[in-house]
This record gives sequence, C-alpha cells and structure tokens, in this order.
Amino acid sequence: MDELLQSMKELMKETRELRKEMKEIRSEQKQYFEEIGEIKKENIELRKKVNELENKLEKMGEIEQKIEKIEKDRRRKNITKGAEFKDKNRNGRSTEIYRKQNRGQKRNKGS
Repeated sequence: MDELLQSMKELMKETRELRKEMKEIRSEQKQYFEEIGEIKKENIELRKKVNELENKLEKMGEIEQKIEKIEKDRRRKNITKGAEFKDKNRNGRSTEIYRKQNRGQKRNKGS
C-alpha cells in the first residue's frame, strides 16, 4: 500500500512538472506565433513598398522612353532644318535666291 501511495505521489509530481513544462512550451509557442504574425505584417508592408517602388520604376522607364522619343524627334527636326539650310553660301543666303536673281540678270543681259 505504501508503495502504491508513494508511486502515486511520484506520478503526481511528474504530472505537475509535465504540466509546468507544457505551460512553458505553450507560452513560448504563443510568443513564436506572435513574432511570426509581426514578421508576416512586416513582410506584407515590405511587399507593398516593393510594389510601389516597382511601379515608380516603371513610370520612370516610361518617362525616360518619352524623353528619348522627344529627343529623337527634336534631332530629326534639327536634321531636316539643317538639310533645308545646308545649301547656303557665304552670305547666309540660300543658293535658290541667287539662282532666281541670276535668272533675271541673264534675261536682262540680252537686251
């Protein structure tokens, strides 16, 4: 009988110790879950920031493309303007004006 009582007491002690350990484990588990929840929230916030930055990069890329297109258009316009005025002589007048003047002079020479 005494042995049974003593073994029961020992079992009760062991169960108390196990319950304490279980409480500790549960509290640790709760802390871990809270930390995981915080990390998930931070992760979501960081993903939002990354998405915002990616959108800004895309917009910047689009703006850069527009700028390049405008610059190309300006270069084309400058090239065409340059082609119009390439045919200039020393005085800055186009040769077409001189041709027109010379035609009139040639006609008048004969008379």
